[in-house]
Amino acid sequence: MAELPAEPAMTPSQIRAARALLAWSQQDLARQARVGASTVADFERGHRTPVANNAEAMRGALESAGIAFLPGGAVVGPPPPIPRAPRNGGAPVRWVNATDLSQWAERRDGQGSMPELLTRLVRAAVGLTAQLLFPSDESVQLSGWDGICNVANGTEHIPSGNSGWEIGTQRQAIKAKADDDYTKRTANPLGLDRKKTTFVFVTPRHWTEKGDWARARRAEKKWADVRAYDADDLVHWIELYPAVGHWLAVTIGKRPRGVQQLDEAWEEWSLSTQWPLSADLILAGCDEDATQILRWLRGEPSVLPVQGESADEAVAFLHAAIQQLPDEDRMQYYARCLIAERADVARALGDSLSPLIIVLEDAEPGLARRLTERGHHAYVARGADGGVAPTMCCGSRGHLGKRSSMH
Repeated sequence: MAELPAEPAMTPSQIRAARALLAWSQQDLARQARVGASTVADFERGHRTPVANNAEAMRGALESAGIAFLPGGAVVGPPPPIPRAPRNGGAPVRWVNATDLSQWAERRDGQGSMPELLTRLVRAAVGLTAQLLFPSDESVQLSGWDGICNVANGTEHIPSGNSGWEIGTQRQAIKAKADDDYTKRTANPLGLDRKKTTFVFVTPRHWTEKGDWARARRAEKKWADVRAYDADDLVHWIELYPAVGHWLAVTIGKRPRGVQQLDEAWEEWSLSTQWPLSADLILAGCDEDATQILRWLRGEPSVLPVQGESADEAVAFLHAAIQQLPDEDRMQYYARCLIAERADVARALGDSLSPLIIVLEDAEPGLARRLTERGHHAYVARGADGGVAPTMCCGSRGHLGKRSSMH
């Protein structure tokens, strides 16, 4: 009998990603695998490779908890909780309008980024419950569907079950493009079962005939359903998810005042020293605190105050904690996270229809609690002069000697 091929050795980055997916600390993994905590820590730091028995025990503990190590190095595990549906009584946050989308479609980067916009919207709405394939940038030139989505429970804008998406960005002859895509995919759905799939055509332009076109195609009964979205539909969808709207506004060149993306803040902070700072450096020695952040993100809305040498450092620690996750998992959080630079901005974000992760700097306790009562996670970043005595390390610039504390 031929021997089965040996499983590829785990890498330190895979271990960190697996722990992050489970919101496990190094101590948690060591306890579950019945190995020394130093074995896990030294392996993740690259100081030493564990003996075969210990490596097998760590893999077994992670796999028993739902982690899968896929060929090529990918790590998958239990998805974060599904984001809550938009609530009643809130207020949409509109940073882009239909004219902005139409003008963006004139640009080459707009044409290439439409799939990314749709990916961010789907992730913000249903998280990792959706299986997605929306090639973007240069990949939009490739043949095949512009996007494929599968999700058990859809939303107003996302069909339940399978959906195949086609995108048209041209200014004229929108109907002709929709007809061509519909005819082509009806003749060859590329592996999708038409009777169980919704055909979706999307354009960032105004298209007044979209309703008539979709009804006529739906009447042909060649697909389970047919939908058509234009710029007006996209605007209403985007305003439900302010973090996506902010990303798009910045991309278009209409940066809203008083609000910042988490990855923007990280980039600026990490470049503030002679040598750019890495996530590994700020997390060094603060594994338990990073794990606490990941557990907080997976839990019910609450306030999490964090103190650093500066408020910017405390914000950077949030980014570093999320960065441990695989790309798809990070996007779910990035699609919901915004930094409010002023109290009035935080209050406006608090009225958002969908739940957000709102980062505040030195905010009043009452404001943070108000945000959580409205269904948002409130991350309060404080500097060393924030008036709270440090109790726990949660971030560091290592040899630079700057430390952060979580409360």
